[in-house]
Amino acid sequence: MQRARVLQRNMAEIKRIRHGAGLATAGHALGRIRFEQSRSLLDVDGLTDHGIIQFRAVTHQS
Repeated sequence: MQRARVLQRNMAEIKRIRHGAGLATAGHALGRIRFEQSRSLLDVDGLTDHGIIQFRAVTHQS
């Protein structure tokens, strides 16, 4: 499936960019951001793909 390959490629690129990257938050200093998990789902309409990517950000109040 071409759509599934495109979705997986896009999700991999987002993971590459965000994993370990900085994040600006008001009143907090970022300790780290890291990739937790990802999954892709086909909608019940059989046409729409969804990609879910979960990251964890650890912050410290500044």
